Amino acid sequence: MLNESGQVSESRQSESNAEEFLAAVAHDLRSPLCSLRAYLGLLESDCGCGNQQDGRIYLDRIRQNLDRMQLLIDELGALGALSNVADNRSWIETREVLLQYAADLKPTLDERRISLILPEAPPVVYSVRSHFYRVLSNLVCNAVHHMGDVPEPWIRVDLREADGGVELVVGDNGQGIHPAVQNRIFERFFPSCSTEPRPNLGLGLGIVKRIMEAHSGSITVESTHGNGATFRAFFPGPR
Repeated sequence: MLNESGQVSESRQSESNAEEFLAAVAHDLRSPLCSLRAYLGLLESDCGCGNQQDGRIYLDRIRQNLDRMQLLIDELGALGALSNVADNRSWIETREVLLQYAADLKPTLDERRISLILPEAPPVVYSVRSHFYRVLSNLVCNAVHHMGDVPEPWIRVDLREADGGVELVVGDNGQGIHPAVQNRIFERFFPSCSTEPRPNLGLGLGIVKRIMEAHSGSITVESTHGNGATFRAFFPGPR
């Protein structure tokens, strides 16, 4: 439907965006499901032949695909809870959240030999604990996945008091973000690494943007290709 100025009405645009989003979700759920069916078929075949080595490989692939599906489902649930962010915010002791997340991520960091640097005495943040954790997790995981091959990889997390709120800063010394895609990395399902198309199933940086919008905050990135990236998420205080 067109309005008087000949433009698509807001309601129709919203409907179109929702349809596009649902189509993207359906597509990305279909991919791991197809992989699961294929690997289960191979596993059944090899188990009948007594091939245990290949069987373990297929089980690992099955676990990876299940993790991919769980990630998308979790992030869809987080999106559904954004409508009541304003009413549920409170002051969060961020040091506890940071330590919990570091413990959760330790196996991955150890495997990739990445140093995670945390602030000693971070300020409190006015947010919803689960959403603050999600922003932290998505930004750090984005740095992990796109680190690239660097001699001594590190990710630094900091929290700084800013005018009217607190800024969460996540920086790394990885491969950085190509200038051609920096304006699009916060779009849903857009891969921030151009050399790895669709590397991570999930809403990724898109959900970070949605969470920060629900907080009336902001998210920005600074990066030089080949020289790491720095993300800044601003959480405003109560008004």
